[in-house]
Amino acid sequence: MRLPNPQSVSAEKIFIERWGKELQYIDWQRFKKLAERFKGGLLLDAGCFNSPLIIELKKCYPASEFIGLDKCEPVVRELQQRHPEVRYVVGNVMALQFQDEHFDYIVCGELLEHLESPENAVKEMMRVLKKGGILAISVPDNEAENGRVSPDHIWSFTKEDIEKILKPYGKVEVLSYEDTTKHLIAYC
Repeated sequence: MRLPNPQSVSAEKIFIERWGKELQYIDWQRFKKLAERFKGGLLLDAGCFNSPLIIELKKCYPASEFIGLDKCEPVVRELQQRHPEVRYVVGNVMALQFQDEHFDYIVCGELLEHLESPENAVKEMMRVLKKGGILAISVPDNEAENGRVSPDHIWSFTKEDIEKILKPYGKVEVLSYEDTTKHLIAYC
Protein backbone atom coordinates (compact mmCIF):
# COMPACT_ATOMS: atom_id res chain seq x y z
CA MET A 1 0.00 0.00 0.00
CA ARG A 2 1.31 3.43 -0.94
CA LEU A 3 1.47 5.77 2.05
CA PRO A 4 0.12 9.32 1.70
CA ASN A 5 2.31 12.43 1.67
CA PRO A 6 5.85 11.21 2.33
CA GLN A 7 8.27 13.93 3.44
CA SER A 8 11.57 14.18 1.64
CA VAL A 9 14.48 14.38 4.07
CA SER A 10 18.13 14.59 3.04
CA ALA A 11 20.02 11.37 3.83
CA GLU A 12 23.12 13.40 4.65
CA LYS A 13 21.10 15.48 7.13
CA ILE A 14 19.77 12.30 8.79
CA PHE A 15 23.30 10.89 9.00
CA ILE A 16 24.61 14.05 10.65
CA GLU A 17 21.69 15.15 12.82
CA ARG A 18 19.95 11.90 13.80
CA TRP A 19 22.97 9.61 13.89
CA GLY A 20 25.83 12.02 14.69
CA LYS A 21 27.78 10.36 11.83
CA GLU A 22 27.82 7.11 13.81
CA LEU A 23 26.89 3.59 12.80
CA GLN A 24 23.37 2.35 13.54
CA TYR A 25 23.99 -0.27 16.21
CA ILE A 26 20.54 0.31 17.75
CA ASP A 27 19.19 -2.17 15.17
CA TRP A 28 22.10 -4.61 15.47
CA GLN A 29 19.93 -7.64 16.24
CA ARG A 30 17.91 -7.09 13.05
CA PHE A 31 21.11 -6.71 11.02
CA LYS A 32 22.40 -9.99 12.48
CA LYS A 33 19.12 -11.68 11.57
CA LEU A 34 19.47 -10.48 7.97
CA ALA A 35 22.96 -11.99 7.73
CA GLU A 36 22.40 -15.21 9.70
CA ARG A 37 22.37 -17.38 6.55
CA PHE A 38 25.60 -15.91 5.14
CA LYS A 39 28.34 -18.54 4.98
CA GLY A 40 31.07 -16.54 3.25
CA GLY A 41 31.72 -15.18 -0.22
CA LEU A 42 30.82 -11.86 -1.79
CA LEU A 43 28.10 -9.87 0.01
CA LEU A 44 26.37 -6.66 -1.08
CA ASP A 45 24.62 -4.46 1.47
CA ALA A 46 22.24 -2.61 -0.87
CA GLY A 47 21.20 0.73 0.59
CA CYS A 48 23.64 0.28 3.45
CA PHE A 49 23.48 3.88 4.73
CA ASN A 50 25.07 3.69 8.21
CA SER A 51 24.61 -0.01 8.89
CA PRO A 52 27.52 -1.66 10.73
CA LEU A 53 26.72 -5.02 9.13
CA ILE A 54 29.56 -5.36 6.62
CA ILE A 55 32.14 -4.03 9.08
CA GLU A 56 31.16 -6.59 11.70
CA LEU A 57 30.86 -9.45 9.19
CA LYS A 58 34.38 -8.74 7.92
CA LYS A 59 35.65 -9.57 11.42
CA CYS A 60 33.95 -12.99 11.29
CA TYR A 61 34.70 -13.72 7.62
CA PRO A 62 38.09 -12.08 6.88
CA ALA A 63 38.49 -13.94 3.56
CA SER A 64 35.11 -12.73 2.28
CA GLU A 65 34.49 -9.52 0.39
CA PHE A 66 31.91 -6.96 1.47
CA ILE A 67 30.48 -4.06 -0.50
CA GLY A 68 28.21 -1.40 0.93
CA LEU A 69 26.22 0.51 -1.68
CA ASP A 70 24.28 3.70 -1.03
CA LYS A 71 23.22 6.70 -3.11
CA CYS A 72 24.30 9.25 -0.47
CA GLU A 73 27.85 10.14 -1.51
CA PRO A 74 28.82 12.03 1.70
CA VAL A 75 27.88 9.01 3.85
CA VAL A 76 29.69 6.58 1.53
CA ARG A 77 32.81 8.80 1.50
CA GLU A 78 32.84 9.14 5.30
CA LEU A 79 32.36 5.43 5.96
CA GLN A 80 34.98 4.40 3.38
CA GLN A 81 37.55 6.63 5.08
CA ARG A 82 36.73 5.20 8.51
CA HIS A 83 36.43 1.55 7.42
CA PRO A 84 38.88 0.72 4.62
CA GLU A 85 38.62 -3.01 5.41
CA VAL A 86 35.36 -3.08 3.42
CA ARG A 87 34.43 -1.39 0.16
CA TYR A 88 31.80 1.32 -0.13
CA VAL A 89 30.40 2.51 -3.45
CA VAL A 90 27.99 5.21 -4.47
CA GLY A 91 25.24 3.69 -6.54
CA ASN A 92 21.59 3.28 -7.32
CA VAL A 93 19.86 0.04 -6.36
CA MET A 94 17.60 0.50 -9.38
CA ALA A 95 20.61 0.26 -11.75
CA LEU A 96 23.37 -1.72 -10.04
CA GLN A 97 26.79 -1.35 -11.65
CA PHE A 98 27.65 -5.04 -11.22
CA GLN A 99 27.56 -7.91 -13.70
CA ASP A 100 24.83 -10.56 -13.68
CA GLU A 101 25.15 -13.26 -11.00
CA HIS A 102 27.96 -11.43 -9.18
CA PHE A 103 27.04 -11.76 -5.46
CA ASP A 104 26.59 -14.75 -3.19
CA TYR A 105 24.41 -12.85 -0.72
CA ILE A 106 22.57 -9.53 -0.79
CA VAL A 107 21.16 -7.69 2.20
CA CYS A 108 18.55 -4.99 1.65
CA GLY A 109 17.60 -3.66 5.07
CA GLU A 110 14.98 -0.97 5.43
CA LEU A 111 15.25 0.32 1.88
CA LEU A 112 12.27 -0.89 -0.17
CA GLU A 113 9.82 1.34 1.71
CA HIS A 114 11.74 4.41 0.45
CA LEU A 115 11.69 3.52 -3.26
CA GLU A 116 9.24 4.53 -5.97
CA SER A 117 9.41 1.04 -7.48
CA PRO A 118 10.37 -1.64 -4.93
CA GLU A 119 9.58 -4.43 -7.42
CA ASN A 120 12.14 -3.05 -9.88
CA ALA A 121 14.78 -2.82 -7.12
CA VAL A 122 14.19 -6.47 -6.21
CA LYS A 123 14.41 -7.44 -9.89
CA GLU A 124 17.75 -5.65 -10.18
CA MET A 125 19.13 -7.23 -7.00
CA MET A 126 18.09 -10.66 -8.23
CA ARG A 127 19.91 -9.96 -11.51
CA VAL A 128 23.23 -9.52 -9.69
CA LEU A 129 22.62 -12.41 -7.25
CA LYS A 130 24.21 -15.75 -8.17
CA LYS A 131 21.97 -18.75 -8.77
CA GLY A 132 21.54 -20.37 -5.35
CA GLY A 133 22.40 -17.10 -3.60
CA ILE A 134 20.25 -15.44 -0.94
CA LEU A 135 18.51 -12.09 -0.91
CA ALA A 136 17.66 -11.04 2.65
CA ILE A 137 15.40 -8.04 3.09
CA SER A 138 13.73 -6.24 5.95
CA VAL A 139 10.94 -3.69 5.92
CA PRO A 140 8.75 -2.19 8.61
CA ASP A 141 5.69 -4.37 9.18
CA ASN A 142 2.45 -2.85 7.89
CA GLU A 143 3.03 0.83 8.61
CA ALA A 144 -0.45 1.56 7.26
CA GLU A 145 -1.90 -0.11 10.37
CA ASN A 146 0.96 -0.02 12.88
CA GLY A 147 1.94 3.63 12.35
CA ARG A 148 4.57 5.17 10.17
CA VAL A 149 8.13 4.51 11.31
CA SER A 150 9.59 7.40 9.31
CA PRO A 151 7.97 10.34 7.52
CA ASP A 152 9.92 9.64 4.33
CA HIS A 153 8.53 6.14 3.76
CA ILE A 154 6.52 5.76 0.57
CA TRP A 155 5.26 2.16 0.97
CA SER A 156 3.73 0.02 3.69
CA PHE A 157 4.29 -3.74 3.32
CA THR A 158 2.44 -6.72 4.71
CA LYS A 159 3.77 -10.28 4.71
CA GLU A 160 1.64 -10.99 1.64
CA ASP A 161 3.10 -7.98 -0.21
CA ILE A 162 6.66 -9.18 0.38
CA GLU A 163 5.80 -12.74 -0.64
CA LYS A 164 4.24 -11.43 -3.86
CA ILE A 165 7.31 -9.33 -4.74
CA LEU A 166 9.77 -12.17 -4.07
CA LYS A 167 7.80 -15.23 -5.26
CA PRO A 168 8.83 -14.93 -8.95
CA TYR A 169 12.46 -15.48 -7.89
CA GLY A 170 12.22 -18.67 -5.87
CA LYS A 171 11.47 -20.00 -2.42
CA VAL A 172 10.40 -17.26 0.01
CA GLU A 173 10.41 -17.26 3.79
CA VAL A 174 8.99 -14.25 5.65
CA LEU A 175 9.37 -13.86 9.41
CA SER A 176 8.05 -11.30 11.86
CA TYR A 177 10.67 -9.60 14.00
CA GLU A 178 10.44 -6.87 16.60
CA ASP A 179 13.18 -4.68 18.06
CA THR A 180 12.78 -0.90 17.93
CA THR A 181 9.68 -1.49 15.82
CA LYS A 182 7.89 -4.36 14.05
CA HIS A 183 9.66 -5.66 10.94
CA LEU A 184 9.27 -8.29 8.32
CA ILE A 185 12.43 -10.17 7.43
CA ALA A 186 12.40 -12.18 4.23
CA TYR A 187 14.80 -14.58 2.57
CA CYS A 188 14.60 -15.54 -1.07
